[in-house]
Amino acid sequence: MATYIPTSWGRTRRPKTLANRDNTVPTKETAAEVVSVTTGSGLVDDLNAIALPQCNGYATENQRYLHVYVKDASATDAVEIYGYNYAFGKWAPILEEDGDGTRSVMTATCGASGAARLYIFDIAGIDRVGFVAASTAPDDIFAACTTF
Repeated sequence: MATYIPTSWGRTRRPKTLANRDNTVPTKETAAEVVSVTTGSGLVDDLNAIALPQCNGYATENQRYLHVYVKDASATDAVEIYGYNYAFGKWAPILEEDGDGTRSVMTATCGASGAARLYIFDIAGIDRVGFVAASTAPDDIFAACTTF
């Protein structure tokens, strides 16, 4: 018989920050910033980067949606979203449909004049996500996941 564990993710209705997965989530979470790497090759396939844990990406616990908040003074700063599946053991950019039959890398770009933007991406149960600076990474990057 399964044992209820209040700290496990399970199916989540509201976003839970990627950095707070081992603790009971309070009513209002403390925002936890994620860190990007400078290139896609900076993400480690073996998930054994101890000195720079962001090189291992962030566990999603197979949630469906990734919520990404970005903010910076420059509207050109952006972060690309990479995915990792344990079945493959490799990192790759996550592609999304653009609506016109083409695909492009999931990217969260800052708004003009320092405006914050919140993106919701369908990651369809990818095991881990990594954040890679498109050219220059935003100053503020926060991420969370949810099932619904």
